[in-house]
Amino acid sequence: MEPLFGIGRGVTTDNFFTSVQTADFLLQKNITMTGTLGAKKPDIPAMMEAAKGRDLLSSKFIFSDGLAVVSYVPKKNKRVRVLSTQLLEDFIG
Repeated sequence: MEPLFGIGRGVTTDNFFTSVQTADFLLQKNITMTGTLGAKKPDIPAMMEAAKGRDLLSSKFIFSDGLAVVSYVPKKNKRVRVLSTQLLEDFIG
């Protein structure tokens, strides 16, 4: 990624590479990141963890310091989490 530092690009990652620490580091280098979060990441609040008992197709959102995390329940007892530093203003111009 080093050759891209400072030029405002974005990167998409899988759950192996996605973390709050990586997202913060890349933001400091003017790189945005969007990626899925693995089940065992320690830096995500417990409210985003459990899929059991949540409504099918429900979503929870957390926004903090330029980060957004979404937890989505696509199937019974399954959840998908995505972390992004891509700002909404970037999409709507």
